[in-house]
Order: sequence, then C-alpha cells, then structure tokens
Amino acid sequence: FSWLWAVLCAIFVLSAEEGESLKLSDIHRIMGQILDQHAGTTQVSEKILQNALIHYIDQFDPNHIYLLHGERASYIHLNEEEAKTVKEKYQKGDFSYFARLNQLIANSIARSRTMRAQIEKDEKKTLFGKEIPKVAKEEWAADLKELKLRLIAAMMSWMRARTFSTQTSPSQKIEALEGAWQQEENETLFQKQDGSPLSQGEKDSLWTTRILKALAASLDAHTSFYKTGEAYDIRLRLQKQFEGIGIAIKQKPEGFVISRILEGSPAEKNGQIQPGDLLVQVDGATTDSLTFSHLMEILHDPKRGTLSLTLKHVSCS
Repeated sequence: FSWLWAVLCAIFVLSAEEGESLKLSDIHRIMGQILDQHAGTTQVSEKILQNALIHYIDQFDPNHIYLLHGERASYIHLNEEEAKTVKEKYQKGDFSYFARLNQLIANSIARSRTMRAQIEKDEKKTLFGKEIPKVAKEEWAADLKELKLRLIAAMMSWMRARTFSTQTSPSQKIEALEGAWQQEENETLFQKQDGSPLSQGEKDSLWTTRILKALAASLDAHTSFYKTGEAYDIRLRLQKQFEGIGIAIKQKPEGFVISRILEGSPAEKNGQIQPGDLLVQVDGATTDSLTFSHLMEILHDPKRGTLSLTLKHVSCS
C-alpha cells in the first residue's frame, strides 16, 4: 500500500511493499516521516500524546452518543505523572493506553446496544414521535439518562433522514438502523460485517491506522493521516479535480451528506444539488448499507459513464 496524509494542504506519500499491512512497530517510523515534513515539531511530546488520546476518542464518538463525560474525562485530563508515563510507554512501543481506550469503547458499544434494544422495545412510540429531543451537540452526557436522550435523538434523526417507502413499518425502519449502526460498530470492534473477528494481521493494521490518525491530528488542525483509499478523495478535492460529478461528501449519523460543491463541476452546473443534501440512492440502490470507502469507489468508478443520484434536501421532512 501507499500511505498518504495531508499536511498544510499538500499531499505527502509514504511507499510500502505491495500488500503490506501496517503494524504497531511501524508507528514510530511513520510518525518520524510525518514530523520531518512538519515545521516546528521534531518529536512526539507529552502534549501530542495527550491530544492523541482525545482524538482517538472523538474519531470513535464524534456525535457523543456512546461515552459519558466522566469516561472521556479520565483520558483527557491526565496529571503530570500520567502524561509522563504515556510518553515513556510510547517511546518503548507500548500502546497500552490506547488498548485501554479500545476496551472502554467496546464496553460503550455493548451498553449502547443494550440501551437501544430497550428503547426499541419499550419506547417505540417515542422514536416515531413528532419532536426530536433537543440536545447540545458539543456536550457530553453527564449520566445515563442524558446519554439515553442523546441516543433517542440520534436514532430519530437517522430514521427521518432516510427515504422509506410508505409500506415500511416502524419495525423495519428500526431493523435498517440497527443493520447500519452495527456494521460500523463491528468495524470499531475489529470484527467483520457478520460479527466474526478480523484476523490478527487485519486487526493490527486497523488499530495502527487509528493510532496514526489520532497522532497526526494532534499535531495541528491541518495534519491528517490517510490510507490510500481514504486519501484519494482528499487529494482530488485539494486539487479541485474531483473526477465525476464534483461533490465532497461527509458521513454523519443521518447518512452521507453533501458537504461541498466543487467550482465548475457538473454538480454546480446542474444547480439542483446543495450542501447539506442527503445522498440516499446511487443508480437506484440505497446508500444505507454502504461504507464510506465503498461509496467513494462507486463515485470514482471510471467505467460508469453516468450516475443517477437521489438526494433529500435538508428542507424536506
């Protein structure tokens, strides 16, 4: 593979042997190469590592529907001795703090699945009520009661953002939600889509990638680490040469959202696609079960002469 990251709006490429997977032992080497291109930073400091723990959490739970404030706080407010220990372990190639985060994340997913099952069984009417509970998006739940409210709001937002047929029952909508959410959760848990575990090599590569993403993001707001498939879209957008229809997409709880229309692109000339629109179908096939990387493959496929997109405008109910 080639591993790419964007630094200060430029793309830098690391090359590895074809078919090689990342390992934890690669982290120091790759971070060294990133730091070589990063002005003002020569080593991974205690501050960078502490910020990396924060980014590691936030890349798992960006919408604050899994973790409690106190659970997150125990990792983002390290005392001087704890910060020193994290750095010493990092220098020795010991990533046990991230392993502890993995366990916290796994526990939160198990809790969320239990809470969702209870909500779906006992509070189905609430899920299909008129008003979505109002929650502060930037805050974290202080207790399980608040976490449950945030979860209900996210579930309602997800289902309302989807285009279901008039014959789709509430139970079928819930089933669709669980299918999509559990697929993402399984990847976080180092599992395949069917819930079976990844091989040790696949798990190590995925975990290493997550740690590198967190470390790179901790350097500054302009630095990110991407695997080849992820970097493809980033590179084209930075160069304003997004082959195809000319849209930038972000994955959010409600689905795939158009985040930007590229200047001079077919999408801009069309005039009907707007930032904030939800992409619900591609060539008649629903996007509900697609991963972000799979969607990118479809949109970038040079064999497709035309694409038919079904969008849901943000103003539509």
